[in-house]
Amino acid sequence: MEKYAADHAKELGKATGKEHDLKGVDGARARAYEKGNVYWSKKTGAYHLSGAIKNSYKGDVVTQLGLPTSKEKGGLKDGGAAQSFQKGNIYWSKDTGAHYTTGTLLKYWGDKGTVKGHLGYPESDPVYKDGRGEQLFEGARLVWAEGYGTTEFSPTGTIDGGVVDTNGPGDPDDANASGGADESAPPGDNATDGGSAADSGEGSTDDTDAKGDDKDSKDDDKSKDDKSKGDDKSKDDDKSKDDDKSKDDDKSKSDKPKDDDKSKDDKSKDDDKPKSDKPKDDKKDKDDKSKDDKKDKKDDKPSKAEKIQAQRDSIVKEAKAHLGVRYVWGGTSPTRGWDCSGYTQYVYGKHGINLPRTTSQQRNAGTVIPASEAKAGDMIWIPGHIGIISETKGQMYDAGSTRTNTTKRSYSWMLNRGAKVIRVVG
Repeated sequence: MEKYAADHAKELGKATGKEHDLKGVDGARARAYEKGNVYWSKKTGAYHLSGAIKNSYKGDVVTQLGLPTSKEKGGLKDGGAAQSFQKGNIYWSKDTGAHYTTGTLLKYWGDKGTVKGHLGYPESDPVYKDGRGEQLFEGARLVWAEGYGTTEFSPTGTIDGGVVDTNGPGDPDDANASGGADESAPPGDNATDGGSAADSGEGSTDDTDAKGDDKDSKDDDKSKDDKSKGDDKSKDDDKSKDDDKSKDDDKSKSDKPKDDDKSKDDKSKDDDKPKSDKPKDDKKDKDDKSKDDKKDKKDDKPSKAEKIQAQRDSIVKEAKAHLGVRYVWGGTSPTRGWDCSGYTQYVYGKHGINLPRTTSQQRNAGTVIPASEAKAGDMIWIPGHIGIISETKGQMYDAGSTRTNTTKRSYSWMLNRGAKVIRVVG
């Protein structure tokens, strides 16, 4: 370390502290100088850090990166600089400051050309937790998930980089931003109604069935029969009255008192008959009506399956009601705007299902089911994005970007990336 310091005396200046063990790296030694710090281990040898890179190399960064393995390299894009470490690199530019990158995200970034590619310089340090990694770059936000790989999303919501914005048809600007990505959007991303970003996707309602026509016809025939029978009965009654009248006239003198008594008896019997029959009929009608009322009440009570379906219908209706709400990264409000998980959290929360805030948390909030069993009201997820499966086969409601905001579109591109269908209803 002393020899290295002597060889780089012009770059380092005089020592300002004693040599000491470096916390976080076994077998490492460090010493501070006027213009930088020297780090050494038997395995790596000695290298020094200075400026912004030296200032960023502290705390957890030391543990994450290990010791420097090269000197600082300047002359990068826009006057930037970089330095290599055992487990990663630190990059600096005037616009972004100094940030390190490591692991899977570093490899992905390297494959895309590092600072020369569409991603540019890192704007934050990476965060790895629970099988997920995330880091912000100038050109996109990288999201990695175990088993799914890395996906690019920009901080403003537009998907850049090696992925064309899947919220609508591609255009030359998207391709230029992506460093040469295909100008055409993936299949299924064009508006399904020929131009509207918020296609309703609904067909016409079914015509109501004109049932009961045969019944009405039969009722008419029955009415005619009843009328015919009534006419015949009327004729018989008239004939009977004429015959009785003739007989009564012949016997009027001798039999009149007897006939009067008989008439009174017949009338008395007729009066008694309706009184005894009527209460029975009324009681029967009341019993039948009571049974019908109980049956109707039982039929009106929805089954568990009907309740679940009603909740699904309500969720889809809610999702559809907010088409066009603007996309705002980190937003959760239909008035101020929202991102994809803010949208789903709001919609489901309105109907009694409280989802956590982020896409990765929402992915674990329900049960994963096969995509073939997906129903309207389920959620569809890939690392970094989530949507609500709509009533239209193969389409979803989602808040995707600032260009298209909250819309309805195909989710085939998500299936191509191994999407998971998450069920939180029922």
